[in-house]
Amino acid sequence: MGNITMVDGHVPDGSYQNVTANGSCSCDAGMRFDGLRARGSFDAMGLDGGNVHCEGRLVCRGDMHVNRISGHGELHVGGDLRCSALDFTGKIIVQGDVMCPGGMTVRGLLRNRSCIVTRSVSYTHLRAHETTLHL
Repeated sequence: MGNITMVDGHVPDGSYQNVTANGSCSCDAGMRFDGLRARGSFDAMGLDGGNVHCEGRLVCRGDMHVNRISGHGELHVGGDLRCSALDFTGKIIVQGDVMCPGGMTVRGLLRNRSCIVTRSVSYTHLRAHETTLHL
């Protein structure tokens, strides 16, 4: 398991310690990681791994199961979002459930069509639509 740094390309399936994606990058559902830093635009079929730091736009077309999420920009998840903690500035849109037992800090927009399960929520200028919040 090594590190990979990519500029405008496709990250191959495999297990990585750290993935740094700059520019316009993508990956398939078979990529596993301890850390993902997405700078620019990142498109994934599904994400399963450790910490995610987004600086730009991250689109996950399926479920996203990760440890921690941080950063700023846009985060779009086509399935369920599961993480231990979230600290994000910008726009978060999730089609499925949001499960974040360690707490959430959101500065911006959080939208989902199902439920949010978390221990605590801290937000500024939050607009939540069609959401049931379970604390």
